[in-house]
Amino acid sequence: MALPAEDLAGPLPSPTQPSPAQPSPAQTSPAQTTQALPSPVARRRRLPEELQQSLIGFIRDNGLQPGDRLPPEAELAEALGVGRSSIREAIRGLESLGALEIRHGKGVFVAAFTLAPLIEQIGRGIGAELRDFTEVLDVRCTLEVALIGRAMAAMGPADVAALREVVAAMERKARAGQNFAPEDQAFHATLFAPLGNRVVLNLLDVFWQVFTGTARVLQRPEADLVATWRDHKAILDAVAAGDVAAARKRLDAHYDGIRAVLLANHNQNKGKP
Repeated sequence: MALPAEDLAGPLPSPTQPSPAQPSPAQTSPAQTTQALPSPVARRRRLPEELQQSLIGFIRDNGLQPGDRLPPEAELAEALGVGRSSIREAIRGLESLGALEIRHGKGVFVAAFTLAPLIEQIGRGIGAELRDFTEVLDVRCTLEVALIGRAMAAMGPADVAALREVVAAMERKARAGQNFAPEDQAFHATLFAPLGNRVVLNLLDVFWQVFTGTARVLQRPEADLVATWRDHKAILDAVAAGDVAAARKRLDAHYDGIRAVLLANHNQNKGKP
């Protein structure tokens, strides 16, 4: 995808030639007059990665913030000593990582930070290896057990009431023999929402996606829905009582059933070609 230079800010000063003494506002912006374009990269076998690193370095060295526009594609290509197609490929790669945002007809901009690309990559990267699931489960358990005390300290009556509503919905579905995966996910999100930490909530979402993916590769017995509901109710009771130690213990125990399934599958797969 070509990024029309006429739609971007005017050309930046060349790294080897001085800029005009009195640039017009139409040609450059105050922020751009102090920007130094990246130096040419050596032609290596992994050129796209090298170009991406050069562009990241340019953003960092010039203090560009989310929403700031990069120089035109043609200028970047000339400064780096590569073709415009190589620059486009590097930009598309950084866009997929969430570092850049391409606005058609306007240019390339520094993107606001988001964990969405990480979530997508982790979800895709976790394969059918049981070790992958075990390691993710351990990280999730460790994170929740470590943060539950802080989450409880930040909770108010409305937060506890919201948890009670979710657990009540779990009970109704469990006793009716209905799966309550959405309520399960909502319980953990509600439990840690008082932290106000978007990174934590996004990571919990990653872990949930990985967990739900186990259904495709694991041989799992029919879930004991009532027992799973009771696990969550036990966590809620500890939280409502303000007993951090009990909440940590019950959170840790909550994952014992999943660990048992992973271990059973591991033992069953031993000896298979």
